[in-house]
Amino acid sequence: MHRKTGKKIVYLSVAFLSFLGFVGLTGDVASIIPSGKIKLWGDDSFYQSILPLPNENFIAIAAGSYHNLGLRSNGTIAAWGENFFGEGNPPSPNEDFIAISAGNGHSMGLKSNHSIVAWGGNQSGQCNVPLPNENFIAIAAGLRHSLGLKNGGTIVAWGLNYSGQCKVPSPNERFIAIAAGHYHSLGLKDNGTIVAWGGNGSNQCNVPSPNQGFIAIAAGFDNSLGLKSDGSVVAWGSDYYGQCKVPFPNENFIAIAAGDIHGLGLKSDHTVVGWGYNVFGQCNTPLPNKNFMAIAAGGYHSVGIVGEDFTPPVISITATPSILWPANKKMVAVKIQGSAIDNISGIASLTFKVKDEYGKVEPRLSDFGSFIQLEAWRNGNDMDGRLYTITVTARDMAGNESTASTTVLVPHDERK
Repeated sequence: MHRKTGKKIVYLSVAFLSFLGFVGLTGDVASIIPSGKIKLWGDDSFYQSILPLPNENFIAIAAGSYHNLGLRSNGTIAAWGENFFGEGNPPSPNEDFIAISAGNGHSMGLKSNHSIVAWGGNQSGQCNVPLPNENFIAIAAGLRHSLGLKNGGTIVAWGLNYSGQCKVPSPNERFIAIAAGHYHSLGLKDNGTIVAWGGNGSNQCNVPSPNQGFIAIAAGFDNSLGLKSDGSVVAWGSDYYGQCKVPFPNENFIAIAAGDIHGLGLKSDHTVVGWGYNVFGQCNTPLPNKNFMAIAAGGYHSVGIVGEDFTPPVISITATPSILWPANKKMVAVKIQGSAIDNISGIASLTFKVKDEYGKVEPRLSDFGSFIQLEAWRNGNDMDGRLYTITVTARDMAGNESTASTTVLVPHDERK
């Protein structure tokens, strides 16, 4: 039996996407996904929950301390929440963006020509992109510092450097992903190891052993997260609010995000798990907890993209045996196999119908992998034989339906 209810993943991780230039980091996970709607939960002290209209066609999100960014499929950025420093005012022309990242009071956008645009608070020069502003494939915004990853695997860092968060360790090469916390930075190498630098007062730069097999990274206030290739999450640094206590079972994660003192994980079944500080409900994923395609964690709030599904399920169905012979009036066990797959919202229901052209045998069937009893007999004058038709209708969570059929024949004579 093959019945798949979750989405087939079309992205692997932040690290994988950094090669393509479709990455938002420091907990702001951008991904190659169908466009969707934004959900937000947690702190709303700066109107972070007043979503931009129309709430549709978003392919990436980024969460700052008190503001948010959303990237639409047409390459434009929507911003909402706190705007004290102008972090909510994307510069003109607002077009051709492919990735976003949000810091404490500043914002970053990566253009399709691989240049970086930065706006908002610039007290420490965090919006002054170093020259040459070209060949960037990923961005990350911290408290008051910024990171950019070049297509050659080197990291450029600028802004506040009080704790050494802009001093990329040597050798500065072979990086494939970046993340920026408040006073520390993370870089993921192409061999699956993590390099950390900057403030280390809570051991947020001490990557646990074994430092290997990582495919994504995220940085919080003074803790860090790493996603392993086996789907487990590793967390280190400050755990005062439980932000390093990943809930059990720690498995099947496909994306991670770190807020100030809480964490988020996206599961392969497209549900979201939250942990850590929860006074504002930032760890309480709103119901229905399903169909999430991307996540981001802000100061005390969380954001997710929920996929829009306009595509019906894909169905296959077969019957074994498909020919019943000899026609001896015996009942024969026929196995119905197949699959119903929905790539976004999952399968809500399967309905089977068995039709006998003689109107005599119509057994019930509830799922793939089941057997039905069919009579191996036909009228002697029925030159076409007796035909049974088995039909399945699949309905997904979004209400889309599709139908497929297979047949079983009792032939007039012994033909195969």
